[in-house]
Amino acid sequence: MTNDPMADIKATFFLECEELLETLLEGLELLSDGSATEDTIHAVFRSVHSIKGGAGAFGLDRLVHFAHRYENVLDLMRSGTLESSPDLMTLCFKATDLLSDLVRAGQTNKNTDTKAEEDALEALAGYCVAPEETEAVVAFEPMGLDMDLGIDPDLEPTEANVSTTIRFVPDIAMMADGHEPLHSLRALQNLGAGEIVCHTDSLPTLTELNGEDTHFHWTISMPAEVEKAEIEAVFEFVDGLCEIEIGPQDQADAPEHQNAIEGAGEAP
Repeated sequence: MTNDPMADIKATFFLECEELLETLLEGLELLSDGSATEDTIHAVFRSVHSIKGGAGAFGLDRLVHFAHRYENVLDLMRSGTLESSPDLMTLCFKATDLLSDLVRAGQTNKNTDTKAEEDALEALAGYCVAPEETEAVVAFEPMGLDMDLGIDPDLEPTEANVSTTIRFVPDIAMMADGHEPLHSLRALQNLGAGEIVCHTDSLPTLTELNGEDTHFHWTISMPAEVEKAEIEAVFEFVDGLCEIEIGPQDQADAPEHQNAIEGAGEAP
């Protein structure tokens, strides 16, 4: 343990990545030799998905990008849309090696072979295109983010592009453990959050202010293409330390004092 709580949390994430990569490799070996069960492909998919979720929380965009493309292929295999083949399995083993390299790069801040990474991304994208489709699958590109989350003030979610509403209420224990709500909000932004609203109705007077608590909670609107499992993965590392409600789009309670996180409203 160090004096930096966030460094300890990040170190824990990389330890978990090692276990997830082992599970991933073992699952691929079973798929390759034909001895896999239905649970095998689910475990393989969850391993990549969990790595992506944690990487998003720490702003490891290249790792998120690669894992997202890889899990798209695994999801097609999991649903039965894409059948396993020798060529596909060879690509999955290669993608796993590159995923492991990106995890180490995120841990050590060293560069990886970008050419091999780009070639693998292109090959994975080829499996994401159904025969009847004529256009290539759009690449996942996490957005850059500053402390105000960089959300466009003119962005207005509509019924067409928003289907899920998240209510995120950090507990004081979350702050005591060194978790920063911004990391979760950044990960949701990477997934494509349409609007993030900070509710300040619980903000006490200055004399009652507790500097160890956030006193805020957030409502986040997510687009239809983001699956609930992807959202849950964002909060995996703060499970039990916050209140999370994920449900269909509705009119969330809008207290009198609230500010959209868009760098425009007055600070409370």
